[in-house]
Amino acid sequence: MTLPLRRAASTLALALALTAGLGTSNATHAVGETRLTLSSTNHYTVDEAARTVHSHLELTASNNNPDPPGGYYYFNSVGLILPAAASNLSAVANGNPLRIETGAGPTPQYQSVTISLPWDLRQGQSVTISLDHDLIGAEPRSANFTRVGHGYASFEVFALGDPGQASVRVDHGIGMTVDGGALNLKESPHGPWAETSTNTIDGGIAGVVSLRLPSAFTSETLKVGPAVFHIEPWPEDQPWKTRVVTGVQQGVPALSTILGTPWPTTGTTLREDAVVTVNGYDGWYRPNSRELVLGEQAEPNVIYHELSHAWLNHATFSDRWVIEGLAQNVADRAGGATRTTVPEVVTVDPTSADAVRLQAWTDPQQAYAGPADVYAYPAARAAMAEILADQSPEQVATILHDAIAGEVPFRANGQVDPAAHPVSTKAFLDLVEFAQPRPKAVAAYRTWVLGPADVDKLARREEAFTAYRAVDALDGNWTPGAANPAMRDWDYPRAIEALATLQPSARAAGEIQRSATAAGVAVPPRVREAYTADGASDPALLLGAAAALKDVAAATTATIGPVARLGAALVGVRTHREAAVAALTAGNVTTAKAEAGTARQRAGYAVPALAAAVALALILLVGLGRMVRRAERGRPKSGGSEDAQHPGVAQGVGLDPLEVEELRDPLVVGPEQLGIDLGVHGPPLDRGEPVPSEEVGLEGQAEQSPDAEAAAALEQRAEDR
Repeated sequence: MTLPLRRAASTLALALALTAGLGTSNATHAVGETRLTLSSTNHYTVDEAARTVHSHLELTASNNNPDPPGGYYYFNSVGLILPAAASNLSAVANGNPLRIETGAGPTPQYQSVTISLPWDLRQGQSVTISLDHDLIGAEPRSANFTRVGHGYASFEVFALGDPGQASVRVDHGIGMTVDGGALNLKESPHGPWAETSTNTIDGGIAGVVSLRLPSAFTSETLKVGPAVFHIEPWPEDQPWKTRVVTGVQQGVPALSTILGTPWPTTGTTLREDAVVTVNGYDGWYRPNSRELVLGEQAEPNVIYHELSHAWLNHATFSDRWVIEGLAQNVADRAGGATRTTVPEVVTVDPTSADAVRLQAWTDPQQAYAGPADVYAYPAARAAMAEILADQSPEQVATILHDAIAGEVPFRANGQVDPAAHPVSTKAFLDLVEFAQPRPKAVAAYRTWVLGPADVDKLARREEAFTAYRAVDALDGNWTPGAANPAMRDWDYPRAIEALATLQPSARAAGEIQRSATAAGVAVPPRVREAYTADGASDPALLLGAAAALKDVAAATTATIGPVARLGAALVGVRTHREAAVAALTAGNVTTAKAEAGTARQRAGYAVPALAAAVALALILLVGLGRMVRRAERGRPKSGGSEDAQHPGVAQGVGLDPLEVEELRDPLVVGPEQLGIDLGVHGPPLDRGEPVPSEEVGLEGQAEQSPDAEAAAALEQRAEDR
């Protein structure tokens, strides 16, 4: 929300001036010494065609003052203040017209009206006055507050009377919405009108009413990047639409840069409505309905302020002063970026009688602005300007991005959940100076924000932050749960005590994260929580986990590459790695360390083990080949059908057994090959006595070549060994 920064008055200024006199010529009494009983009903009707609001006031005044000795009190006129737009005034009492005099009011927006009574009103007497007047609608942004157009109207209302003796009734068309802000108007069950009989000021009822017929408005779609907006001006106020479209087109990109975060929603409606002015504001944003309501002024700074509430609201920040202070700060920055007007700073004194500690500034119970708002809005603006004064635009963007995302220091259990845990007053200062001390920010908190109890807590803040930064530099991306609750609560003595013993655990936490990354495994939740959970302190688990994960990482590193991976699979490295992580998940540090040590040890001889396995396989293959050759040489060479199939090739001469097999008919050679296989694993088949090759005589077979003879000689020497 934004309070109007330049406004003479937001509600009707009411004055009741009663002229009193004495029957004697030598006595004068002030009005305050008299007692006049008042009651009134004011009935308002909107005439859209005439762009006019008709008012009919029935006012009854009774003189209940006892006469003084030797004289009497009497009243001969009634004075009041009406809007400057009031015209066609007429007053009647007992059917007789009364004389009316008008004059200048306290501000140009108002006029004074004096109604002469038909007689001197003495003790015990009463008079009822009927006052009719019209409120003439004016163009938007004019000094006259009255607006009447197609589907909308806003105007000031009043009634005079003691509590319970004044009432206001506003007739309206079917389907119209009615808002009276502090007037607390209620719809009547008897017809289409709203009414109230609750005094809002001393002496009666005064306020502003807004009427709106939603079906009378048309919406224009506007796209800014991926964001979609719906613009709804009053039907007769196209200049407002132009202002708002320009403001959105310039403001959204500027605010996204300042806040370090893209526009967070889509389908946002911006509509013109006097309801915000009725409630004492220039505009407001409703996150749940994604609706931004602006008064007719729609100045760029107001548009930027209200747009910023898409990011800055109670979903992200818990305290009103942070939300409004940041909204005005980023609106001012956006004004500089877009070269639009930035409102002058309203100076307020934090030591004045009407000052409030911003930490205690709460949302109003009703929709309308409260008395504290007049001070708190400019105070929040001043405080936030000082808090962010020594930050670069990039640093401000980082701070605000992290705040909106919930990335604040000392989070409960190390979790990020801005919706469940919006950033508080304390958390915002922690975020601002977490990376490095910000004395100006702390000073601003002392001056504007904190109550005495929290100011006292700042005494050891710098000492605690120094100790925390030292620990946080060791623990990787984790935060020390043993100290977080105390830091979050600004209990700095307790935090300093906890931090004094945390460095070994912090080093282990950092090693755990590095080793887990190197090993390509997730840190078990139990291990993480042993450091990050609120109040957590389990150094034994952390140190054991660090040692185990270091061995797991070493085992992983040692088995990189296809050869090493084959060797690791051969010796079961993966099995022991997984067993180590499972043990850590269960909190069994002893088992985890043992399994991780085994994994590391086996990873160390994975490659040699693979080499040995390959060598053994080669030896077995060579031996198998020799046995095959022996079996081939020992097979009898008969003149059977097998030999006849290939008469031109000498069996076993210069060929591998598989090559020989290729030249044979597989249906015939199969049993011989089976015999060879059986010969490897069991007793050889009975093939008769071996016959020297020279005794094998085949017709047409050539003698062995020298190469074949050499090969046979080598085989013979091998058999002799």
